[in-house]
Amino acid sequence: MSNFFEFKAEDTRCEVHSMEKYRGKVVLVVNTATQCGFTPQYDDLQDLYEKYQEEGLEILLSLIHISRAHETCADLVC
Repeated sequence: MSNFFEFKAEDTRCEVHSMEKYRGKVVLVVNTATQCGFTPQYDDLQDLYEKYQEEGLEILLSLIHISRAHETCADLVC
């Protein structure tokens, strides 16, 4: 793949989404832990989104855990 918009990702409901739907927007991809629950840094991400959403900001949380890369999306559902 040569660019971000060619990627596809599964959400926590195992639905596949193309990054193409974000073309023309500013996208911030944040790698998060696979553990469920609220963490303090989400407050800052929410503030950032609220401040810039009208200018096209989208924040995508990536549930990737390097030591457990074999997880399926079903393993990630809270």
